[in-house]
Amino acid sequence: MTDTPSYLDINVDDAQDIHTLPNDSECMLRVEEAAINPKKDDASKQVFYLMLTDPNDPTFQEVKLWMTVPDAEQEARDPRAYNKSLLRWRDFYKAIGHSGGPFDPEAIVGVDVWVLLGEEDDPQFGLRNFVRKFVVKR
Repeated sequence: MTDTPSYLDINVDDAQDIHTLPNDSECMLRVEEAAINPKKDDASKQVFYLMLTDPNDPTFQEVKLWMTVPDAEQEARDPRAYNKSLLRWRDFYKAIGHSGGPFDPEAIVGVDVWVLLGEEDDPQFGLRNFVRKFVVKR
């Protein structure tokens, strides 16, 4: 048997609050996670998940993003939404330097991407950022 204390002694004085960036902030973030997952309400469809962080600021609240993977059913049902989805994917591809075609989401982990952020106060999660637009830097 070891002599393990039965209490916790954690100094939280150095804890720093997590923060977001103001609305319309343009910044470079890093892809920390990327995956293709089944949609929660329809497992036959897919969503692309990204988690973006600021590698230079550990107090920045990570940005999570889900993008619908466009399919023929969406194109037939709602051509406008389908086109908007394709445009978002096009901007994303350009922002990460991908020329098109298949890619492995794990291959973009660690890639830096420029984004224009929005900020919202979500009743469930509090203040958080979202990706308003992907930006191509030259």
